[in-house]
Amino acid sequence: MVPRGRHLFGEAARALDAVGGQARLIGALIEDDADRVAWDDWTFADVFSHIDASHEALLVAARGEAAPLPGAQLAAINEERRQTRRGRSFAATLRALDEARARAAEHLRARADSDWLVVVRTASGREWTLGQLAWMLSQHERGHLDELAALLGRPPAPARVAALNLSAGGVPKWPVFSGFLSFAGLAGDEHANPLHGSATAALCLFSGEVIDRLRAEGHPIGPGTIGENVTVRGLDWARIRPGDALSIGPARVEVTRFTTPCVTIKGSFADGQFARVHADQHPGEARVYARVLAEGTIAVGDPVEHISAVSGP
Repeated sequence: MVPRGRHLFGEAARALDAVGGQARLIGALIEDDADRVAWDDWTFADVFSHIDASHEALLVAARGEAAPLPGAQLAAINEERRQTRRGRSFAATLRALDEARARAAEHLRARADSDWLVVVRTASGREWTLGQLAWMLSQHERGHLDELAALLGRPPAPARVAALNLSAGGVPKWPVFSGFLSFAGLAGDEHANPLHGSATAALCLFSGEVIDRLRAEGHPIGPGTIGENVTVRGLDWARIRPGDALSIGPARVEVTRFTTPCVTIKGSFADGQFARVHADQHPGEARVYARVLAEGTIAVGDPVEHISAVSGP
């Protein structure tokens, strides 16, 4: 069940709006040096043009209008798009990117959540659900902007919130852009099992990199499908232990224990092997519960820091 008061596509649109601010900031920083080489022979301007082209292409796919190019590699598709945009001024590229982002966000806000699992194809021929594609828009842009920021000497946080997930009880939990993290947990999240959601289990966290490994093994898992509220990327997950403190944006939490997986999450594992994320059987690949030490509004893209081990109650 979708979290009450939330519109899934609207949440993805909020994430896309937010990344636009980062793009405008970096664009202003490189305005007079847009022809600087970022990598290989791609300039900063080329990267912005690539993001613009990708937004346009993903929007076409979201409308169900993409024409797959048989045998074409994604790298070749990207190069062709780059060449068709190379004559534009950087100012025109920034305007085009803002317009493409706005059109994509408008389309997302108009979609009904009943379309979330509709399958579409991109030009490369790959299949995605509309829900995956909706979040891909902001994730793809943020990834490239972080790369450019690092080249400008403004490296992003080593770890970030990759996804925030809520539900009205049970799994899967659905993605949202932001939420208030109180001592009771992430606002809007509810629990079907009365054993979940106590003060020492106010928040559940998991690793995006572990999810990647599980998917590579063939498990149909994704952010939120096994019940974590916060999916993190960039942390050395094997080092996270009960007693450790983490900052999440303005908030701070203390890890209290590893979770004990149960049958309710078996749908995210091949042959129902939910013990695949049991801490005793697979150290370093389990979810964790945490208590909230400092409240605050957190959002996708916020920095996450492994602060220290914390003792005491």
